[in-house]
Amino acid sequence: MLYRIIILCSIIFISSCTLHHQKKDPNEVYREWNWQHTALEINWQIFHVADWMQTETILRNDRFIEANPLMRGMDKWETTAFFAVTSILHAFISYALPDPYRTWFQGITLGAKGSTVLFNAGIGIYFTPPWKL
Repeated sequence: MLYRIIILCSIIFISSCTLHHQKKDPNEVYREWNWQHTALEINWQIFHVADWMQTETILRNDRFIEANPLMRGMDKWETTAFFAVTSILHAFISYALPDPYRTWFQGITLGAKGSTVLFNAGIGIYFTPPWKL
């Protein structure tokens, strides 16, 4: 239980570190990170944690089958590692992409992640907070 809270806090910290960017070159306009990018990234991270907790619920419950073939058969630690790594990767990819590709990437992935979480909730798969696992 405690390791999940530590990992969650680490993800949020690392993700927020990538959001800070100082212009080193005045011609470096394409990499500017603005409030829209921050809002998209934070929302994606929130939905990602919700998806993580829903996946944990699916893997612990025999009534449901995980639709993602990469996640089937994973244990608790593998699931945690998968979601931690993909969370960090999303933040770094978002930071590395130039605008407008960054905005498109964040918007499309946010839509996909949000629809997954809402679909799962619609069929009765809610997420359990990490401190209750």
